Parts: sequence; structure tokens; C-alpha cells
Amino acid sequence: MSLVEALVAAFILYLSAGILNNVLREEFRISKRIHRFSSGLSTLIIFNLILIIRLLLEALRIFYFFEDYYIFRYLNTDAFLFAIMATIFLPLHAIFLKRFAKYKLGDDENIIQSIKFEGLYTKFIRLFISIAWIVGIIFFLIALYTPNFGLMLAMYTGGSISIFSAIMGTISLPLYIIFLKRFAKYKLGDDENVIQSEQYRGLYIKFIIIAWIIGIIFLSIPLLRIPMANPDKFNLGFVWAIFVIGFAIIITSMVNKTRPIETRIPDFVLKKAMYTGGLITFGIWSIQLVIVELYLRKLFGITLYNQDIRILIIVVNALYVTVYSITLKRVFKPQTLKRSEVKLQKAIELYEEKQSEEVRSVGNNVILDVQDLTTYFYTEEGIVKAVEGVSFKIKEGETLGLVGETGCGKSVTALSILQLVRPPGKIE
Repeated sequence: MSLVEALVAAFILYLSAGILNNVLREEFRISKRIHRFSSGLSTLIIFNLILIIRLLLEALRIFYFFEDYYIFRYLNTDAFLFAIMATIFLPLHAIFLKRFAKYKLGDDENIIQSIKFEGLYTKFIRLFISIAWIVGIIFFLIALYTPNFGLMLAMYTGGSISIFSAIMGTISLPLYIIFLKRFAKYKLGDDENVIQSEQYRGLYIKFIIIAWIIGIIFLSIPLLRIPMANPDKFNLGFVWAIFVIGFAIIITSMVNKTRPIETRIPDFVLKKAMYTGGLITFGIWSIQLVIVELYLRKLFGITLYNQDIRILIIVVNALYVTVYSITLKRVFKPQTLKRSEVKLQKAIELYEEKQSEEVRSVGNNVILDVQDLTTYFYTEEGIVKAVEGVSFKIKEGETLGLVGETGCGKSVTALSILQLVRPPGKIE
């Protein structure tokens, strides 16, 4: 059971890290390829650690400190252990990102042939595996021949953890080699982000804080000896809320796709508004569950109202629609519009700079010099002054446009330059 729980928690952690990276703007995201490798290795190591911790807590669950407080049994809480996993992930992920970035090699280089990688790291892992096997066997031998029950239990526990660590290390080493071989096939672009940006760290720290709050709440249930039924409305309330919010997000996405393309909300803006609305709604509903159902009703015996699936559906949907609409209209749409204007301005400045560089690279040679151009038309009704005193210069690589109302002399100016003016017109 510990293996399955640790595996599920590791999978959720891996998915959460990927989602947090994807919700960031493109300029702040970690390269998806290197993020997958680093997250995968970090999650694999954390899975091994948390599984060892779970096995140790399971072995020590029969011990208590005072008044039947089985503290080791209480610490073996899924939400609490997940908070520990989330906390370990961030620095471990940063280490692997730096390691992968260090081996950002060209197409003609082979990462597996690196002396540092092939030598130091794999030797260290092999040494760890060997020591774990030796320690595990020694502990088991001591447990077999000792008459002391407490020492025997401790040796069996230590031996099991050591042997399990050795097995996990034996499995992890070839998996690590496979990860790096796959990574070596990719040619990362110079503009790809291979470090944790401040935005990613800030977002992930918020995720850690939320995980610890949830972990402490669930840890308080056995510590305060709050009675829980099976199934319990408190636990079911979270599950119901997740399903209702998920269904609301799906409906929102489907409705947006049915709208005309000119009024359709862009996917990036829509996803941010939907996920923000869903998370805030889930947070509000969870807070009332903890206060009303867990502490007031179960701990103190105070019943304000009963948790009901029908009320949940109405309230959660109303909260979701409200938060989604407010964040979409007042936060994400204005932000996106402002960023688009900034990007457009930068694009215009870049284009103008490029044009200036092209002019400078071509040279400053004047290819057309018009000075005091004057063209009159001598008709029977009188003299028509079509062009009078026009002067300009055009350098190599430049473009000049003549702008004016109808009949102001644009065409006659061009014809005069080309010496194509017909009588009664005359270039003075």
C-alpha cells in the first residue's frame, strides 16, 4: 500500500510541476524538454525517499509516546508527506536543471562520453548501492541471531530500508543513463530557458505553502483525535468540489469554442481565467469545509448547517462563474491587451531599427536630388501652376512617399522627374 501511495503522490507532483511551468508566460517558462527530464529525475529520487520514510513510519507505527499517542502512525498522512515531497522538489529540480544546462552540448558531442558524468557520478551511485547492500545484509544477520525483541525489530526495519534503498539505486542508475541519453539527442536553442525563473520559483513556493496548509490540516485530524466516518462528508466534500469545478471548466471551454472566431477568447487568456476561477473556488469551498465541518461540527459539536451535494453544486458553480468573470474582465484581458501593445511597440521599434541598419549598410549615396522643381501648364484660359518650388533628396536604400489631396501635383511631380510632361506643360 505504501508503494502505491508513494507512486501516486510522485505522479501528482510531476504533473503539478509541469502545469505550474505551463501556466507561466512563454518568456518565463523553462524549456519543456529539459523541464521534463529534470522533473522526472527529481520525482524519481523523491519517490524513493518518501517510500523509505513511509516504510519506516509503518514499521514504527506500534510505538507511542504517552496516552496512546501513536505519533509515527499519525505522521504517515498522505497530505503531510506530499508537502514534504513538494518542498524537496524545488531545490532538487534546480540542481538537475543546472546539471543539464552544463551538458548543453552540440550535435557532434556525446554526453555519455563525458569524464565527469561517466566517472564521478556513476562511481558514487555504485558505491552507495554496494554499501546499502552490505549494511542491509548485516542488519538482517543481526536480527536473525539476537534474542532481544526490540533490537530484532530495529534491525529488521533498518535492514529492510537498506535493502530497499539498494534495489531502488540499482533501478535508478540505468534510468538516469537513459534520461541523459535521450537528453543528448536534443539540440536546445539559445533562447530556451534552462534555469528556474523568479516567476517559476514564486509560483512553486505558493504551491508549497498551499501543500503545507493542507498537510497540517489533515495531520491535525489524528493529532486532535477528530472522529471521522467512512466515507466521511469532509473527505467527500473535496472530491465533489473537484468534480463540479472540473465539469464547469470543460463546459466553459466548450462554450468558448462554439463562439464566432472574432469574439472567441484566446486560449491562453481563457485557461488562466478558468484555472484561477477553479482554484479560488476550490479554496473557498475547502476553507468552509475545514471550519464548518471539521473543526466546528466534529471537534466542538457545533452544527451551523449540513453539507449537501445539491448546495455544493449550486454554490461552487456560482463561485466559479463569479471569480471567472471578474478575473477575465478585470485582470487577464487588460493584462493581455497591455502586453500586446508593448509587444507591438517593440516590434515597430525593431523594424525601424532594422530599416535604419539597412540604410546605413547600403550607404549615404544620393540617387535623386530634386531642387526647386517647377512645372507650369500654359493653356488658353491661363497659366496653371501645377508644381512650384519642390525640393527633396532620396538616398540609396531610402523610400519616399508623396502624400496630398487630389490635384495637388503628386503625379505631375513624378512625370516631371521622369521628363514625361507633355505640352502645354513645361518644366521651368
